[in-house]
Amino acid sequence: MARFLFAYLGDPDVRLRWRAAHAIRRLARLHETPTLEALVAQYGRRDEPAFREQAACPFYWIAARLWFAVAWDRVAAEAPEIAQVAAGQLLEIARDECFPHLLLRSFAKDACEKLVAAGCLELPHEEAVQIRNVDLSRLSTEPAAGGRPSDPLRASDAGLRFPFDQVDTIPYWYRHVIGAFARVNQDQFLQEADRWIVDVWGHDEGADGGAAQRQRGRFRHARHGSTSHFHGSMPTLESLRRHLEWHAMWCAAGELLKSEPLVAAEEGSVASLYLDSRISSRVLSQG
Repeated sequence: MARFLFAYLGDPDVRLRWRAAHAIRRLARLHETPTLEALVAQYGRRDEPAFREQAACPFYWIAARLWFAVAWDRVAAEAPEIAQVAAGQLLEIARDECFPHLLLRSFAKDACEKLVAAGCLELPHEEAVQIRNVDLSRLSTEPAAGGRPSDPLRASDAGLRFPFDQVDTIPYWYRHVIGAFARVNQDQFLQEADRWIVDVWGHDEGADGGAAQRQRGRFRHARHGSTSHFHGSMPTLESLRRHLEWHAMWCAAGELLKSEPLVAAEEGSVASLYLDSRISSRVLSQG
């Protein structure tokens, strides 16, 4: 059951991820601790040949990790005594500098802080400070540097191997994240995102999830609106290409945050606050 749920946390259809996350909430309400412990053990899984057919309905392991943290963040608020079973894994996610996915680490951070507030997790002072500083820049802010691309809507030839979408991904997903950094230009950000997709995750330009994927499985009969990310909207049914672009954005930003300062607030722009607001817009709300 745990493996089945983890497989659906990585489904291309966001609606099915929500259903899997709600199933995890219900397991917590039922105090089904053994199944939840088994779910925690699934976190490192990157292949799922049993419950996913890669050609027709691929397993998106990065999405599975993100929705794992989403589900536990809610459980930590509703049943912290049960969420203790995931405390060790959530701490590891939040402190993982090798996988600096800003949104994933933010959900794990929130879950850990809820467990601490509920008295279900005790942290030494040094670790508590470390958790509070997750996703925060350790560098002083700076004025925006000159020499940025005059037209951020167009990608130049920066030696990229992955075919980033120039109509919606770059201008509506990436543009404002790039603007949050004082010295990072578009080419530099795209090169970092390209590195994550190709070198770290092993997807070459021929595996972009484009026309070939649209002819298979659920994608074959999907309405265009369900797969579109027009003007920065989130697709309901994610192609592999959209999936990689979205998560590469968070990892590239997290990696650059280690060495690149953010724009100073006095620059008269909301850019310096964009990373925080972008994360805040994706966290869970009660309702």
